[in-house]
Amino acid sequence: MRNALTTAAALAAATTAAQASTVITFSEFGLGHGDVVTNQYAGVGLTVKANNASTSASNDPAVIFDTTQTGTRDPDLEDPWSGGNIPANTVLGNALIIQEKNVSPGTPDDEGRRPAGTLVFDFSTPITSIGFDFIDFEGIEASNSWVVTLDQIVGSSNKRVTIDFTDFTDTASAFYTPGIVFGNNTANTIYPIDIADLQDLNGGMTHIDKVTVHFGGSGAIDNLTYTQIAPPPSVPTPAAFGAGLAALGILAIKRR
Repeated sequence: MRNALTTAAALAAATTAAQASTVITFSEFGLGHGDVVTNQYAGVGLTVKANNASTSASNDPAVIFDTTQTGTRDPDLEDPWSGGNIPANTVLGNALIIQEKNVSPGTPDDEGRRPAGTLVFDFSTPITSIGFDFIDFEGIEASNSWVVTLDQIVGSSNKRVTIDFTDFTDTASAFYTPGIVFGNNTANTIYPIDIADLQDLNGGMTHIDKVTVHFGGSGAIDNLTYTQIAPPPSVPTPAAFGAGLAALGILAIKRR
């Protein structure tokens, strides 16, 4: 089973080391089938928002869909998988969907209109790589709305890179990932998109503040994997510096 992190403590621990990688499985904080995801991850520097293309609302429900469920409104999101580079018997568990218009989040059902909308991931601490699993993405070649946009937000010097999902299957692309198959009930994972692959695409992009996945139709996202920029080392206050000198002095006296 791929879903591993289940507590806020585990998520916090994953980001303590420099350039540490964090995996969001959408099973943290007791989240389950039908729960709406908004600011549960704010404590680890992530907020989530869904925008359904069929509504006028600015913040539609981003809802948990448990792939182990059966008899749901969307069997294409139920495991086992019929294709893709994730083994058919892989249990993904909780995934994130754009809830269908006029359907209660308590009955999870992904928006199937074309296009369906976006899932937006805002990072309060900049990141340098992003990867994820995607489920039941279909009709990619027939729609130009299947893209990922990566934004660096620095005042008026914002920068954006747009990656088409077909780039993940193009062997000449820097974002190529072997074995990806689009279609009903498929499950795929992409190689993490690294900042090094973006710097030549938009004037020297140095970090990512926001990731938006544009859904051309039905589908779900799971195992959001990212690397945060480690905060700079703290500078000791004068009082702390003085205490450190005093401690050194004590040590020197004891050694005499």
